[in-house]
Amino acid sequence: MANRSRTDWLRWRLRWVFEARSAGAAVMHTLAAQFGVLGVNLATGLIIARELAPKGRGEQAAMTLWPAVLASLLSFGLPVALRYYAARDRARSSELLGVALIYAALLGFVATFAGIVFVPHWLSHYNVHVIRFTQWLMLLSPPFLVARILQSFLEARGDFRQSNFILYMPPAGTLVTLLALIGFHRLNPYTSSLAYVIPTVLLTVWRLIALRRFIRFRLPDFAEATRRLFTYGFGAYGINILNTFAAQIDQALVVKFLSPADLGAYTVALTIGRLPSTIAQALVVVLLPRATAREFDAALTLVARAARVNLVGTAVASTVLALVVPTALPFLYGHAFSISVGVAEILLLQVVISSTTSVLAQSFLATGRPVFLTILQALGLGTAVPFLLMLIPRFGLIGAALALLASTLVRLAFMMVSYPLFLKRPPPSLVLRTDDIRFVRESLRGGRRAPLPQEAEI
Repeated sequence: MANRSRTDWLRWRLRWVFEARSAGAAVMHTLAAQFGVLGVNLATGLIIARELAPKGRGEQAAMTLWPAVLASLLSFGLPVALRYYAARDRARSSELLGVALIYAALLGFVATFAGIVFVPHWLSHYNVHVIRFTQWLMLLSPPFLVARILQSFLEARGDFRQSNFILYMPPAGTLVTLLALIGFHRLNPYTSSLAYVIPTVLLTVWRLIALRRFIRFRLPDFAEATRRLFTYGFGAYGINILNTFAAQIDQALVVKFLSPADLGAYTVALTIGRLPSTIAQALVVVLLPRATAREFDAALTLVARAARVNLVGTAVASTVLALVVPTALPFLYGHAFSISVGVAEILLLQVVISSTTSVLAQSFLATGRPVFLTILQALGLGTAVPFLLMLIPRFGLIGAALALLASTLVRLAFMMVSYPLFLKRPPPSLVLRTDDIRFVRESLRGGRRAPLPQEAEI
C-alpha cells in the first residue's frame, strides 16, 4: 500500500512538471529542458572536439556563429515585444504573431544580405572554403529569426512545454546527425556545421504548420500591430543588440585576432563556463510573462527573489564544476584542449555574476522601461570592448576571459545603481532569505502560496 502511494505521488509529480501550469512547475519544466539541451550540447561539442581537433572545432564554430548572430542583431526587438504584448493582450496575440512573422522573414533576408557582404572581411585569415560556406549558411538567417518569434509567442501564452520543445529538439537533431556522419565517415567542419543549422530549419517549418491556427493577419490591424511591436521593440532593441554583443563579442574578436585552433579551445571553455547559466535562463523565461502581469512593487519583489535564488544556485554549480574541470576537461576532450582549463575556471566565476545581472534586468522589462535597460547595458558593453581589445592580443584566451569578468563586474555595479536612479527604489538585497527558501519549496511542491508583498522593500 505504501509503495502504491509513493508510485501515485511520483506520477502526480511528473504530471505536474510536464503540464507546467504553475510558476514552480514551469521553472522545473524549463530547467529540465535547459539541462537536457546542455547535456546534448556537451555531447555534440565533445564529438566535434574529439573528431576535428582544435583547428577543425574552431572552423566549425566560426561558420555557425554568424547566421544566428546577425539574425539576432537585426531583429529590432520583435521577439521581446511580442512576448510582452502577447502576455498582456491575449485577445490580440494572434494578430500580433502574424505581423511579427512577416517582419521576421523580411529582416531575416536583410541579415542574409548583410552577412554575405560582411563575412569575407571578418574571416579574412580563414581559407576561402570556410568563407564561401559561411556565406551560404547566411541563407538560413530567416528561419533562425522566425524560430525566435514562435518561441516568444509560446512563452507569452504560458505554453512552456511547446516552447521548451523548440528549445531542445534542434540540439537533439544535431546529435543524431553527427552520429550518423561519424557512422558514414563523413564528419568534417562543413558537414558538422550543417548538422547544427538544418534541424533548426526543419523544426521551424514544422512549428509554423502546427501553429497555423494561431497565426492571423488582418490588414486593418496591421498598422496598429506594427506600431505596438516596434514602439516596444525599438526600446528593447538596444538591449537585444547589447545582449547579443555581450554574448558573442568575445568569440567574434577571438575569430578576428587568434587562430582557428585558439577559437576551438575557447569554444570548449565557453561551453563549460556557461553551464550554470541554465538556472538563470529558466528563471528569465518563466519570470518575464508573470512579472509583467503584476503591480510595480510586486514585480520588483518577484525579480529580486529570483535573483537571490539564481545567485546561490549558480554559485554552487560553478564551484562544483571548477573542482572537476582540471581533471575532467582534458580527459573528455583530449589533452589538446588542456589550454581551455584556466579559461573555463575564470568563465565559471564570470557566469555567476552575469546570470544574476540578467535576472535583475527583468525588472526594467517587466515594468515597461526597456530604454533604461538599454542605457545600462550600453554602459556595461562599453567597458567590455576596450577590455577585450586590450587583453586578447596581449594575453590570448586568458585575456578574453579576464575581460569578460571585468566588464561583468561593471555591469552589476551599474545595475545596482540604476535601481534608485531609474526605478526610484533601493537596490535589492542579494543575500538569500528564509522566505525565499520557503517560496521555492512551496513552488516546487505545487502548493498555493501567499501573494507577494506589495511594499517597496526588495
